[in-house]
Amino acid sequence: MLLLVSTTVGTAFSDIFEARLSWSARYKNVDYCFRCIEIGKLFLYLQTKNYLANNMKTIVTPNAPAAIGPYSQAIEANGFVYCSGQLPIDPATGTFPSDDIKEQTRQSLRNAQAILREAGLDLGNVVKTTVLLADIADFGAMNEVYAEMFKAPFPARSAFAVRDLPKGARVEIECIAAREK
Repeated sequence: MLLLVSTTVGTAFSDIFEARLSWSARYKNVDYCFRCIEIGKLFLYLQTKNYLANNMKTIVTPNAPAAIGPYSQAIEANGFVYCSGQLPIDPATGTFPSDDIKEQTRQSLRNAQAILREAGLDLGNVVKTTVLLADIADFGAMNEVYAEMFKAPFPARSAFAVRDLPKGARVEIECIAAREK
């Protein structure tokens, strides 16, 4: 819907801008042409912002750690659920299950799974993950648990080593899931 609106409106503005460009070139009024383009960009921005504001849903569950800052556990928009990065915090205890990377990976994925379940989805709907590791040497162990939790076709994935993670975690995992159409 958004693409259709943007494309249709963009095409209309494109036609107007081409006419204005032609007029501006003829009359050497380039400033006027650029003002028209900026107005068109502003219109498209406002239309997009309005569309998203009316089509976004916050996903919240007590079965995953609560957001501790100005962000949501997840947001659903345009048929996708965007889960915030999940630390390996057990929501029942508020602590990490252990210092073991495998257990931390499992807990991070359980947290993501709980959020997706609240949205009526599961890990099978995940199309993209991002894994943040405090130590890239943990990649192999993390990957073993990851392979247990996800089934083929596996989601696309990026994995990065970062200097530090909040609360001294060894892993954080975020994901994007798609509703089946």
